[in-house]
Amino acid sequence: MENREIVYKNVADLIPYARNSRTHDKDQVSQIVASIKEFGFTNPVLIDDEGLIIAGHGRVQAAQKLKLKTVPTICLDYLTEAQKKAYVIADNRLALNAGWDFDMLKIELQDLTEDSFDLSLLGFEDKEINDILSEPTEGLVDEDETPDLVENPITVEGDIWILGNHRLMCGDSTSIDAVDKLMAGVTADMLFTDPPYNVAFNGRSGKFDVIKNDNLEETEFNNFIDSFISINPRVAFINFSTLTLLPSTVNPCAPLLLIVKPDFFAIFSNLSFLSASKIGW
Repeated sequence: MENREIVYKNVADLIPYARNSRTHDKDQVSQIVASIKEFGFTNPVLIDDEGLIIAGHGRVQAAQKLKLKTVPTICLDYLTEAQKKAYVIADNRLALNAGWDFDMLKIELQDLTEDSFDLSLLGFEDKEINDILSEPTEGLVDEDETPDLVENPITVEGDIWILGNHRLMCGDSTSIDAVDKLMAGVTADMLFTDPPYNVAFNGRSGKFDVIKNDNLEETEFNNFIDSFISINPRVAFINFSTLTLLPSTVNPCAPLLLIVKPDFFAIFSNLSFLSASKIGW
C-alpha cells in the first residue's frame, strides 16, 4: 500500500458521515478540545476523495469548537463504498477491544502525578484514577473466620424486625408457621431466592463443615426445595443452579429463562456450572 500524504483541509469542506453510529457528547468533545490544546492535532482525520469523514468526527467537532480553519487529513481514496462503511465502525470498535496493564498504568500515572501533570487530560474520570492509584488493603481477620456466639444474642429465632415497609425475620423458610408469622396475613407478589446448590460446599480454608442441606441425596434435596416453594407466594422468581433442581411443585407451564454460559464459571474451585436457570411466573 502506498504512503499517504497528510494534507491540511478546510474544516468547512469536511462532510460528516450521515450514518455514523459513534456518538460524541459535549463532555467528550470537551476532552478532545483539551487534548488538542495540550498535545496538538496529532491524529489526522481520515476522509474520502470527496471530503466525507471516515474517521475523526469527534476531532472535527473539537476543531470547530476551537475555531480552527484547517485540520490535517489523510485521503483513503482506494476504499470501496462497503469498506468505507465498515471502517467507520471498525475504527471506533477495534480500539475498545484493547485492554489495560493496570500495574504498568499505575506506574505511569504515579510518574505523571510526580511531574504535576494534569491527569484529567488522559480521559479517565477522577474516581477511575483514584481507584488505580489506591493501594490494596488486606483484612485484619481470616475471611472465613466467624465471631463466637454470644451468650445472649439480640436477635433470636422467631424475631421479626420492622424496617420501614419491610419485615426481616430470623427463622426457617421451610416452616409454614414461620412464613405465616412473617407475612402477617399478607400474600407476597414475588419470591427471590437462591437455594443451596447441593454441592457440599466448604469454605476455602477447609476449616468449617459443609453448608447445611448442601450434601443431600437427590430425593431429599428435591423434598427440601419443595418444602419452601410449596408454602411461598403465588408469584415467584426462583434462581436455580441447574435445571435438574426444578421442584415438582413449580408450574411446568411457567416461563423459563435459561442462561447458557459458553465457558465454566466458578465462584470457588468446587462450584462450577455451564448454565444457571431462572424460573418465574
